[in-house]
Amino acid sequence: NTLPSLRRCSASKVCPSVLLDGVDRPVGEISHKLSLKKNGWVKIKLKKRAFVKELAIIFDSMMEANIQMTNFRPDDQLTNPPVRLVKAFTVKADGRPVYKETCNSQRFVKVPIGKKVKTLEIKLVDTWGSKDTGLFGIRLS
Repeated sequence: NTLPSLRRCSASKVCPSVLLDGVDRPVGEISHKLSLKKNGWVKIKLKKRAFVKELAIIFDSMMEANIQMTNFRPDDQLTNPPVRLVKAFTVKADGRPVYKETCNSQRFVKVPIGKKVKTLEIKLVDTWGSKDTGLFGIRLS
């Protein structure tokens, strides 16, 4: 089964078209990011109900920052999760909760859906320190 095309993608206070452009990182002067604040949301509405195996979400992880992947080498790199990275989020399918994360530390997250749906909603509940955050992409499979 192939997924039907999107009927509509909406978000709190902003246009979410950048989530669907296939680019999941800044390129030159173009951010390709949907900027959101805590409690911001994105809603995906399919043209018709379809089986969705999983929802992939690409969060803002401050790739422009100098992030250290180990604490064993002392230098000027960040050693904590990036402040704009989404820490807590929820996913609803057709208005019902299907996933809740309270301690995310990943830029790329796959959320199992495993059923036929018409709408999916992602709500960004908290970050690792910033009131501003964002998404670089969403993918359905």
